Amino acid sequence: MNFLNAKAPYTQKITEAEITLIDNGTTLDFIIFYHTGSPLVPTGGWAWKKATTEDDVKNFLSGAGAYQTPVKKARVCAAWRRTYTEYYVFYRK
Repeated sequence: MNFLNAKAPYTQKITEAEITLIDNGTTLDFIIFYHTGSPLVPTGGWAWKKATTEDDVKNFLSGAGAYQTPVKKARVCAAWRRTYTEYYVFYRK
């Protein structure tokens, strides 16, 4: 999250990002494709959530169920973890 939010040691502002991941068997490696921005463009505000069901992702994005507010901008990655799928939702607050 420090990279996306330009927090130390990262200083480059990120305006747009596409995120995917690779399961290497023991670790998950996130790959980020991004556009950089100027110091005058507001950036940051990225956070993430891990979910283990499609319904949890859907509810989180739409603000349904236990979630109160819909997410306006998000990127979702998924990884098969031998017996289930993990979902990583990167979103702007």
